[in-house]
Amino acid sequence: MQSYIRAEAQDFKAKQFVQSASIVLNGNIEKVFPLFGAMEEKKWSPDWQPMPVFPASGKMEEGFIFKTPDHVPNAPLRTWIVVKYDLSDHLVKYIVATANQITMITVHCSQSDINRTNAEITYTLTGLNEEGNEISQHLIIRIFKHNLQDWETAINQYLAASN
Repeated sequence: MQSYIRAEAQDFKAKQFVQSASIVLNGNIEKVFPLFGAMEEKKWSPDWQPMPVFPASGKMEEGFIFKTPDHVPNAPLRTWIVVKYDLSDHLVKYIVATANQITMITVHCSQSDINRTNAEITYTLTGLNEEGNEISQHLIIRIFKHNLQDWETAINQYLAASN
């Protein structure tokens, strides 16, 4: 019996899209950094719908797995894994998987003064097939349409309201 490889697999070339943005948040780093946690993001992003897989408690730690709706309507859920969560360095890294793409999201916060935190956010999107290449290209443009100023505004509004 002879095995075969689909022509698509032989000719496919993955594309990767990387973009970063820095935002300035009006709060102490100890209050701001946790807002980039899977469950805490709901405080400033009302459309965010994480569903814990393991641990079911939703505890933010390395190895935490959760799912969210995809950006593409009617697509399967996106699976997220926290691959790095360093409270002392204020660094979190997520890997997000779908059938068509892999995304790595890194958030690194640094204190600029007692009541101001800088957050550097980097997205790396990699297509796993031609459709994934197209989705990744459109998605990175959409995410960074306003250079994450929408995140800055939403987080700063939450911080102002919670004081």
